[in-house]
Amino acid sequence: MPGCTPVSPFQPNPAKRASQPRLSERVTLRESIYALVTTRRTGAPLPADAMAAVNRQAAGTPVSVRLGSRGTSRTGTASQALAELAREAVGLLAGAESVLLRECARPECTQVYLDRSRGHRREWCAMRTCGNRVKSAAHRARRRQ
Repeated sequence: MPGCTPVSPFQPNPAKRASQPRLSERVTLRESIYALVTTRRTGAPLPADAMAAVNRQAAGTPVSVRLGSRGTSRTGTASQALAELAREAVGLLAGAESVLLRECARPECTQVYLDRSRGHRREWCAMRTCGNRVKSAAHRARRRQ
C-alpha cells in the first residue's frame, strides 16, 4: 500500500523482562478477571479473592491521556496499564453490558466477548477464526459420511 511503512515484529528485550513478582501479579490479574467474567456469565456469586485482586490493581495510578490533533493517546508504565485494564474490567463487570458476556463455543478457545449481535445468538469470538474452523470441521465430517 503506498505511503505505508512496514512494521517489524515485536522483539522483546531480555534485559527488560518482568521480574517474577511482577509477572505473577500480572498473571493473577488475568486469572482474576477470567474468574470474575466466568462467574458473572453463570450468575454465580463473584469470588472474593478475585474481586480483591482486581480492585487492588484498579486502585493503581492511571495512565496519562492526552488530546492531540489526531485524537487521544495514552502513555504510562506497565503497572499503569494494568491499573487501566483492571478499571475497564470493573466497569464492564458492574455495568449493564455484563449480560452480553459470552465465551467462544469452540472447545479449544477460551476467548470471551460481548455479544452485541441483533439476536444475541453469536457463538464464536470471531467468524474468521473459530467460526470458520468449527464450520469447516463439520463440513469435513459430513463429507466423510
